[in-house]
This record gives sequence, C-alpha cells and structure tokens, in this order.
Amino acid sequence: MGSYGAIVQGVDLELTDLDVVPELTEANLAKLSEALVELEVVERSNPKESDELRSELVEDPSRITGARFWNFSTRYGGLDLVLRPSGFPRGYADLEPRAKVVHIVDATDADCEADVVVGDVEDIYTSKPIADRPKDREALSKFVGVHRSPKDRKEALRRRHREGRH
Repeated sequence: MGSYGAIVQGVDLELTDLDVVPELTEANLAKLSEALVELEVVERSNPKESDELRSELVEDPSRITGARFWNFSTRYGGLDLVLRPSGFPRGYADLEPRAKVVHIVDATDADCEADVVVGDVEDIYTSKPIADRPKDREALSKFVGVHRSPKDRKEALRRRHREGRH
C-alpha cells in the first residue's frame, strides 16, 4: 500500500520502506511470522523487545493481528506491516480484488526475479489523503494521471460503503 506499489505502477516516488498488507488467514500468518523471524525484524518503536517479539511470533503467529500496523527494521531496510490501511478497514480483503501482479527483476542480479502482488495505484492514492501524514500529502502530487477526480473518489467511497467495504 505504500510507495513501492505506486513506483512499480509508474508513480515517481522515493522508496523509503516496503509496506506489506497481509492476508490474515492462519496459514498466511504462520508463513509471515516465519519470514519476520528469518529477517530478524526489529520493532522500531521498541527495539529492546524485538527478540521477545520474534519468539512470540513463533509460538503464536496471530500476535501480529494485535496492532493496526507494525514498523520494523531489517538488514535490508524498513518493513511495515499494515493490517488496516487508511480507507481500507478490512485490509487485504478490501484491497485484493483490485490488486495487481507485477514482475520484478533485481537490478544487480537478473536471475533474481519474482511476481509480486501490489495494491492498485488508485487504492494507494485513495489511502494517502485519508492517512493525511506530511509524507502522504507530499506524495499526492506525484500521482498525476493515475488518480480519480475528487468527485469520482467520493463516489467510489460511497459505492464501497454501500457494498459494506468501508
């Protein structure tokens, strides 16, 4: 739901971290917990307790669902888990129908490639003014040509509300 999803869909943003909106099934939470432990994540707001958190995730992967979001650091950079992005209270369930699959290739190793699922650029744009953080307000101007007009955005939010996806 963050800058990476927008970047791979043509928005000229700076990559600061990677945002992940996980599916909250038991099987996926178990896989996610394993990945977080393997990445040796450090919780940015409480780095001293990170070893304990990783142990808890191994024992109980559903521990992830205890917060709306998590901000982690890894040896590769920032990783944010966003369970309920601004404007999408059901998280993955709200975003998955419009998500896109993109093929990525490592710029330094052409043999390192993968298909990844990213949020639709319009959904990413929609979340920015709702989150209303300084970095979101700054990013809005970069979405030229990919966003709806304010009138269309309001109608889309009304439609989502009528469909029970608010």
